[in-house]
Amino acid sequence: MKSLLKNRNFILYWCATTFSMSASNIVQFVLALYVLDCTGSGAIFAGMLSIVVVPRLLFTPIAGVGGDRWDKRRMMMILLLCATLVLGMFAGMYKAFNDLSVLSVFILVILLEVVETLYNGPGNAVIPAVVDSEELTPANSLAFVNDAIVGIFAPLIGGLVYGFAGIFGGLCAAAIANVVALGLISGMRLPKTVSQQSRGSMVGDFNSGLKLIRAQNFLRRFVMFNPLINFFVTPVFTVSLVYVLRQKMGFSAEFYGITVSVISLISLSVPVLLMGKFRHLELLRVMPGGMVTLLVGLIAIFAGECFREMGLLSAPFSLALIFGGTIVALAISILFNVLGNSLIGSIIPIEYMARTRSTMMLIATVSVPLGQMVFGFFLDRVMPFWTMLFAVLGTALCAGLSRLICRGDVSTDGLKSSISDVVQELESDSVAAAKIVRE
Repeated sequence: MKSLLKNRNFILYWCATTFSMSASNIVQFVLALYVLDCTGSGAIFAGMLSIVVVPRLLFTPIAGVGGDRWDKRRMMMILLLCATLVLGMFAGMYKAFNDLSVLSVFILVILLEVVETLYNGPGNAVIPAVVDSEELTPANSLAFVNDAIVGIFAPLIGGLVYGFAGIFGGLCAAAIANVVALGLISGMRLPKTVSQQSRGSMVGDFNSGLKLIRAQNFLRRFVMFNPLINFFVTPVFTVSLVYVLRQKMGFSAEFYGITVSVISLISLSVPVLLMGKFRHLELLRVMPGGMVTLLVGLIAIFAGECFREMGLLSAPFSLALIFGGTIVALAISILFNVLGNSLIGSIIPIEYMARTRSTMMLIATVSVPLGQMVFGFFLDRVMPFWTMLFAVLGTALCAGLSRLICRGDVSTDGLKSSISDVVQELESDSVAAAKIVRE
């Protein structure tokens, strides 16, 4: 841990990520409240969240390959500058016309998602590039502490800014955070790691990332499992709970922001308290039990909202169940993310990291917008607790599947050996192809 704190590149990236993620979370928080306040529709609100799937599908392959082929630092700096300019342009539009239409918000969301998708390509490969392999788990733990810090302060800032200065204040705050992140990234020095395979076409580079994912049975099953669990779980927190707290229970923007911040603060205790133990934990061992714990958290959320609607619990007791379940679910999610990123960071070669992790992220998150649309559609037609029950049933199915995914003799060393064989094959094919071209 001490070596990480002395690692200049890691600290600069960690701080830059804090500000860039804060900018993203603030603007998402503000835009979500703005659309929900303007329309009151769960479907339109979910549609704004779901539209991000289009730029993700189109630009993730470019982001992953570009992160391996091009200068990561320069690419991230250019993209942060683009995001700042986009935010400034729409803030100016709002100031000029004193309004942003829902269509304008959708366009803004798409533009920002294009930039964020391209930024994530090189960003996904930075930590494995600047820290030693034995420090990956502590580094990823600190990265998720970073996520939790952003989760605490971004909703708080977003809620207060939106409550006092409206959408204009939120856009300006996000732009300022991006400028700070840009300055921090400019101070980084990253090693150049271009693989032999990256000398080919971009399509060939992207396909090489897919081949790595398909190389091992567990990795392939794990990658296909992620979109399923994300389809059921993520919309509960991004759509259903937001709708319940804002539309059903009448939380103000400021109070809602404070509530989200407090929940994130409590969830932050998980990586902090267990950081030393994370080094000895493996995703393969904790995944089945963790899925059961996640299911318990979702059941508590469902029970709290269901009992409130039926008049069996008062609002304070209902909120206690909902918030308790949310904290449990977020804590398990943090644990899974830390261990999952450490596993991938330890078995994938650094020169293939950006394209492989970008592809895995695309597969994992492509189902989220679909889930959000489904949840939003039903929120306009049924009581919110029915969507939560749907999530509980889906997560119960995923808990059973997780045991099948982790069955057998699966180890980190075995995965690393399998991936290494595929990398050698890819490099050999690349050399042979280059020789044919020269002849």
